[in-house]
Amino acid sequence: MSLFLKIIHLFMMYVAIFTVLALIILIPRQISVVYEKGEEVHYEFTMQHYANNISEFITSIWQEHSLGKTRYENSVESELLIYFPRSLLIIIPSFILSIILGIAIGLRQFQTKHRRSYPVRKGVFWLLSSVPDFFLIICLIWIVILFVPNFDIFGHEHSYAFVVPIILVTLYPMLYVAKITEVALEDEGEQLYVRFARAMGFTEAYVLIRHVLRNVYPSILNHFPTIMMYVLSNLLVVEWLLDYRGLTYRLFRAVDYTDKISGMTSPNYEGALIIGISICFLSVVLVSQVLSQLGKRLLDPR
Repeated sequence: MSLFLKIIHLFMMYVAIFTVLALIILIPRQISVVYEKGEEVHYEFTMQHYANNISEFITSIWQEHSLGKTRYENSVESELLIYFPRSLLIIIPSFILSIILGIAIGLRQFQTKHRRSYPVRKGVFWLLSSVPDFFLIICLIWIVILFVPNFDIFGHEHSYAFVVPIILVTLYPMLYVAKITEVALEDEGEQLYVRFARAMGFTEAYVLIRHVLRNVYPSILNHFPTIMMYVLSNLLVVEWLLDYRGLTYRLFRAVDYTDKISGMTSPNYEGALIIGISICFLSVVLVSQVLSQLGKRLLDPR
């Protein structure tokens, strides 16, 4: 299959995923209050309500050229333009650093596997990789607060506000890349052509960089979407814990649904905004998929 057809296939697959997500998000959540024999709250699903939600969403796109309104009566697009760039300031550097540092660490682990310190480093690496990312992020935040009390890591107003989130978001996917890099190097290092190159008298560094790494890159490129998913999942935790007002923080607010009603106030569920946020995140993952396909086409020697 040609590269163009692969990209078209990926695009259609993500369109299908988005369609399913949108249909789930548009499921009616309207509730009714009945005052007979006391106040009672009822939820009743009807296809008519569901069809109305879908029709209103399509009409808003077709006639108003907008996904809809938020709870603050702003357009969804205006909110995305505020919050999405803040998250991209973390997503893009974290994704790049995860790959670069992960490959460097995996390469270093592979090169020093015969040293005495390797089992200790392997154990520390295994321990960090085994700890849930949520717990690891909380521990690191606590360490920063404890030992650097004058460094404000909360909020998004400071010019350096994105630095700590980048570090926290990068850590776990970096460990993942390091692991897959080391495993790929070990598998490739046993190939016949590597042994032949060593027998020809080439240095270990030359064989590693010129031959082994060249064949390992496609394997790493296959994991680009998974790396991006790790970045996004960590972003979800970091933005909320650090009060960094990015897109995942706004997502938490958008799904601020409750079954309790005060007066005649309806639950604050912003379906149109959730759909807009889904488009942003699916686009980011799609881009990582496309980069993976382009990278394999450029770097795969076969």
